[in-house]
Amino acid sequence: MGWYLQFMGCYLSWLQLGRLGLIWILALLLCTRTEQGSWLNCLTFCVLPLWLSSLQLFVFGTYLPHRMQQGPHHQAHPQSLNLPSWLSLLACFHFGYHREHHDNPGLAWFDLPGQRHQ
Repeated sequence: MGWYLQFMGCYLSWLQLGRLGLIWILALLLCTRTEQGSWLNCLTFCVLPLWLSSLQLFVFGTYLPHRMQQGPHHQAHPQSLNLPSWLSLLACFHFGYHREHHDNPGLAWFDLPGQRHQ
């Protein structure tokens, strides 16, 4: 849980998180004023997908590639996930090609599978 919170704290600024929270609160308030039970729809179709996608990005883009590393983050030697290209795309747009990303940070996500180290 600590890694996820640190990841989110680095991925989004406090101002961005605050704005997002304010938008969610306003959306929930609008939903509860219009129809009974629509707050559940707001949570299900607005908040839940954002939260799940942040977990997906964290797990496939940060946790799994870095979980075995030793030393501080700036000395990281992350490993790419050993997934077939099609599964890597489904998992999180090739975030599993983490080593390739570190070696070529300016490379587009869809070009990462072509850079796989053998």
